[in-house]
Amino acid sequence: MEMFPLIVLTVNITRLTNEMRMVTSVVNKLINRCIDSEELLTEMKRFSMTLLTRNDQFTAYNFFAIDCTLLHSIISTTATYLIILFQFQDNSNEDDNTDRQNPTTKTDE
Repeated sequence: MEMFPLIVLTVNITRLTNEMRMVTSVVNKLINRCIDSEELLTEMKRFSMTLLTRNDQFTAYNFFAIDCTLLHSIISTTATYLIILFQFQDNSNEDDNTDRQNPTTKTDE
């Protein structure tokens, strides 16, 4: 349940970012069509260049991007740590079983 707000946030930000990229293609399609006003054509080209050069990305103080890649990183890191934890737990259980089966006895010489 604690991951649900993060999932909602990252999925919606990814959708918003994709929609923002689509604006560029819509503006370029409008430029390619016949625009009667030269002033409007110049302004649309300027706007298109602004959209192409801007890197609109939602970040956490420019440390990391907040999108589906963040969600993927969190899930993969958690899975990796769980696998390592399970391996250590299995090794400690095997060591305990080995010690019980082969007790070492001290011999006095």
